[in-house]
Amino acid sequence: MMQGVSESLAGRAAIFELLGMDFREVPVDAIKGRDQIFFRIRQGSYPDTLLHGVDTDIFYSSYIATYLERDLRNLCRSRI
Repeated sequence: MMQGVSESLAGRAAIFELLGMDFREVPVDAIKGRDQIFFRIRQGSYPDTLLHGVDTDIFYSSYIATYLERDLRNLCRSRI
């Protein structure tokens, strides 16, 4: 997809690399115990999972599937 963007939107688009939220940006209650620490780590640092209540299993499986499918498709095309 990015290959087409550089050609069709040259000079008209900006691409930002966004990092996950910093731990200090996340509204958290006091973390008590190992289970809560591991829950926070597994939850990740994307706003959808932290602030909007999106199920982490659905979010990350979709995220991984999207990029794997795209990248594998592009790799296969480039080797043909």
